Amino acid sequence: GISTGWQKYKESNMQLHGPELGLVSRWQMSENFRLEGQISLARLTYKSPISGHIHGVHQSEGSLQLLGPAMTAGSGGKIEPSLQWHYTYNDLRGPSSTGQRGYERHLNNLWVGARWTQSLNASTWPMNSYSIELQSLVQGRQQSKVSQAGPSYSDVLTKTQHGWALGVQGNIPTAQGLANPYLRLQRLNRSNTVFNGVGYAAEPANDKVWIGVNWWFN
Repeated sequence: GISTGWQKYKESNMQLHGPELGLVSRWQMSENFRLEGQISLARLTYKSPISGHIHGVHQSEGSLQLLGPAMTAGSGGKIEPSLQWHYTYNDLRGPSSTGQRGYERHLNNLWVGARWTQSLNASTWPMNSYSIELQSLVQGRQQSKVSQAGPSYSDVLTKTQHGWALGVQGNIPTAQGLANPYLRLQRLNRSNTVFNGVGYAAEPANDKVWIGVNWWFN
């Protein structure tokens, strides 16, 4: 399938936002387990009250999610445990509108959660089902190539232990296949503190939102 959407990332002194385009796929591994994957590319706008703005920031993302045996939850409902790996790459080298240079970031997050899916009466609703997923962060690791911002800096690896994500998705039949409108909210808490060659610093708490549609074709 094809994924089209928009996203916004925000932390204390900067934000990124813009459109994304990607591919999605599903694999039924066995009767009880299936795997879902997604890769996407985005061209984002960077804005900061300190370092100005950058247009056309490249971002790439990828994820793999394993869904386990479903448990019945009421009439037409089911709950599936999930384990997800999510990778994000940002190229913030710039330079920005104020002449400052940034650096590349590689972020790996491991999530554990559960997805509740509820079937609907197709004659009453335009969609035949919807799902709600809640996840808790197991651990996040971000490699920041801070040395690219200046010779005095050194690259760092920060770790985040706490965070959550909430996703909502619909399942709408179309003449060509299926449309899955989705919304995902994510919160990562402040990371541990590390030495970057000049001083001690940490990744600030941040929020991210995705909104879009996955298109599946017959």
